Amino acid sequence: NALPQDMLDLLYEVMDLSEENVLEILCAKVDSYSANYIMMDWCPRQLELVSNASGESPRTNPSQVRESECVTEIVGFINKMSRDSKKCMPSYLHKHLFSQLFQHAADHILQLLSCSAVSRFNLMSIVQLNTDLHFLKKVAASTLEDSDVDVLFSNLMQVLEYLLSCIPESILDPQVKMSLYPLVNTQMLGRLLCKYQEMPKDVSNSVQGSGMSFLSNAPTKATIDGVVEKLLNTL
Repeated sequence: NALPQDMLDLLYEVMDLSEENVLEILCAKVDSYSANYIMMDWCPRQLELVSNASGESPRTNPSQVRESECVTEIVGFINKMSRDSKKCMPSYLHKHLFSQLFQHAADHILQLLSCSAVSRFNLMSIVQLNTDLHFLKKVAASTLEDSDVDVLFSNLMQVLEYLLSCIPESILDPQVKMSLYPLVNTQMLGRLLCKYQEMPKDVSNSVQGSGMSFLSNAPTKATIDGVVEKLLNTL
């Protein structure tokens, strides 16, 4: 308070610029790790389950599936930078900075999924991505010391919840769209659904009676194409 106002204004401006620069550097590094999702198998025939899997559905209990190397690399970098940053910045600034970083990581993964670099996907890959998302949320809650971090991941989370519902027509109902998927961009979703691939019959049959039996109810390509046509007609 003893400093002149013009000097305080200048000091705050420098602090804001410094934070933006640090965030920009961290986001660029996270992007370099999340870019590995482009090389992921987006039409897998099976997923790696954890050794103590209980047989629950990975849709409701994502911990049944092992996290991908892509997300473990992202988390490894964020954890290291978080530990280092805590040594040299106030706790409020650390929380603010890393909240933005986690949100950026999730949004970039969604951007990669919807971009042209990923040409196709099946629902089994979405189960894997859902597991990765919940792992990222768990790390965020620990890093930020805040159990309520869903808002940071809501864009990606709503897209995955929609895809795993196996009810593609639901997005066409305005009430359902507004109540369950208000953040889902219709144009982006249309581009994404164009890449949908059905799983081979032998894979669909093999999941019967397992924790992933819901995949046997995966919509057909024709059903998805019909939803895409109706979505694009509303634009």
